[in-house]
Amino acid sequence: ALEDNVELIPLDPAFRYRFSDGTFLNLPGTGWGKIAAALDDAMGTGAGEQWIELLKRGQAMWELTRGPFLENELAGAATLARLARSPSAVKTVAPWSTLRALGKGYLSDPRLRTLLDRYATYTGSDPRRAPAVLATIPYVEQTFGSWHIAGGIGRLAQALTARCEQWNVTISLQHRVISILTQG
Repeated sequence: ALEDNVELIPLDPAFRYRFSDGTFLNLPGTGWGKIAAALDDAMGTGAGEQWIELLKRGQAMWELTRGPFLENELAGAATLARLARSPSAVKTVAPWSTLRALGKGYLSDPRLRTLLDRYATYTGSDPRRAPAVLATIPYVEQTFGSWHIAGGIGRLAQALTARCEQWNVTISLQHRVISILTQG
C-alpha cells in the first residue's frame, strides 16, 4: 500500500481559490457536506447542491470506468467495446460530450464551471475538448481526499526504488530503451 511506503499528509483545505470577481473559496479536502457548505458560503445557496449533483455523476462514471480502465489491462478498442454493450453505461460516461458541456448541464454559476474546468486545465487539457469522464477526478479527490507526500514527490521515486530492490529488480539508468517486452 502506498501509505506503507511514503508518509501521506491529508490536505485541508485541499485548495484555496480566488475568482476574478473577488470571491474566495477554501475547498475542504474531503466530505461532501463540508464541500457543499463551503460552496454555498462562497457562492450562495444552491451552489453546493449543484456541485454534489455533479459529483454523483462523477461517481457513476467512476464506478463504470474504474475496473475496465484502471484495474485491468487495456485492450485497445475492445476495452471501450465492453463498456459500449450497455446503452445506460454509454449514456452515463457520455463519450460524445466534453467536460465543459457536462458542467453547463449541472452548474449554473460560472464560478462553479470555472472550478470544474480546472480538472482539465491542470493537466494541460482544454475543458472544451477534454472528455466529460474527467468528472471522475473531482469525485475521487473530494471523496478520498487530497494528499501531500511528506518530503515531496521525490520520496515516491525513492519508495519505488526500494520496492524494486526488494523484488530483485535491476534498475539501470545508463542504457537507452529499445523496446519493452511484455511476454516471458
